[in-house]
Amino acid sequence: MFPFLSAGLDDFVDKVVPELQRRGIFRKEYEGPTLRDNLGLPRPKNRFFEGRFWLGCRPTRAVWPAPDSPFPEVLNMAKAVTIKVKLVSSADTGFYYVAKKNSRTMTDKLVKKKYDPVARKHVEFREAKIK
Repeated sequence: MFPFLSAGLDDFVDKVVPELQRRGIFRKEYEGPTLRDNLGLPRPKNRFFEGRFWLGCRPTRAVWPAPDSPFPEVLNMAKAVTIKVKLVSSADTGFYYVAKKNSRTMTDKLVKKKYDPVARKHVEFREAKIK
């Protein structure tokens, strides 16, 4: 054992605990997989999960519930705000970056000055469509 514990602890664990287990006073196995289960405490409700799904069901994919569901208002989801754009080098090296852009706040074409490793200098990168 550890040097700061008394030597009597080893004797207690090796001799007294098996005798208590034999008499049924001390448990041989834990009742549950968690400390909460072993102490007999109730499992608290998840405040983040409560009320999100109906009838205890969980969604299996993004389009849920099905179109014939009694909850059609769930299907009216918003359009994605962030889009990915391709930033092509103006040095005509063929090098490009992929960046994210907020389509609502940045309506014009994106132009950034970044490093082009092929040209070995900073050049302007202009937005192009990702194919």
